[in-house]
Amino acid sequence: MTPNERPIPVTLVTGFLGAGKTTFLNHLLQDEHGARLAVIINEFDEVGIDRDLVRNASGQLVEMNNGCLCCTVQGDLKDVIAEIIASGKELDGIVIETTGLADPGPIATGLFADPFLCDATRLDAIVTLVDAFNVPKLLSPSLSADRAEDGALARAQIGYADVILLNKTDLVTDAEREALKASLRDLNRMARLYEVRQSVVPLSQVLGIEAFEFNARFGPEAPHADGHHHDPGIGSVSFHFERPFDQVKLNTFFCDLLREHGNDLYRCKGVVNVEGLDEPLLFQGVSTLFATASGTWKEGDTRTTRAVFIGRNLDRARLEAGMLGCLAQA
Repeated sequence: MTPNERPIPVTLVTGFLGAGKTTFLNHLLQDEHGARLAVIINEFDEVGIDRDLVRNASGQLVEMNNGCLCCTVQGDLKDVIAEIIASGKELDGIVIETTGLADPGPIATGLFADPFLCDATRLDAIVTLVDAFNVPKLLSPSLSADRAEDGALARAQIGYADVILLNKTDLVTDAEREALKASLRDLNRMARLYEVRQSVVPLSQVLGIEAFEFNARFGPEAPHADGHHHDPGIGSVSFHFERPFDQVKLNTFFCDLLREHGNDLYRCKGVVNVEGLDEPLLFQGVSTLFATASGTWKEGDTRTTRAVFIGRNLDRARLEAGMLGCLAQA
């Protein structure tokens, strides 16, 4: 177990090349924000750490004047996190930068799957920075074939997000910004979306938000109504059911879904009204990792089911038919 009393929350920061990750990380490492963080970056040279802001250095770890630790990934991420923990520094969180060409899914699932990391840390949130000026080109249906992989990666980074930071909004018109926000909502109905400039955002909006806790709420535009993304690639599908579900049938449905389509399913999350239970069934998944827990109906809650699935080539009709087949007999 870690020197910290509880597992250390981990935030993954992702986003396509030029989205503003480096600027965001510089704020964490140089501003007097009061949070005790360990920031794992790809290259010191990329961040451009001012040596006047370095308090001391030991091994791979550099301690900044604002109290944060900084280190680079030189080998296995697990080893880097182990060194951070071994430093004995009390931490409020660990922030991990992914490269602009990285899919955050394998890193997220690795935190759940590795016994040491699962015990020492907990995934708090995936934060994706989006370049408001350039990303519309990557999301465009007319994207050239030689950039198709870039477009798919940008969509995946958005699809995995718990928080989307729409950066560089001062470089686009109001109409362009609103159109992009609609596209982002189509890709990910679950994430909280904030407009930012120069990657500046209150830390309370991106750190310690417990997005992977079962009691975490849906994003600001919760899926109260059915919806889906019309692009056959990456998008989100949401459902709202009034009738209760049969738990045995639902378990079978989820097992089949993960076995057949787990690699295409980036995120899923839901609150299910189960026949015969006084409390809701909560579910959440990242790729092929999936878990359920019992929740609590709050006073005034309407006992209905809400669910959102985010992934690649989602078949809305098939998902809906599968869930309808799990409804309890009227």
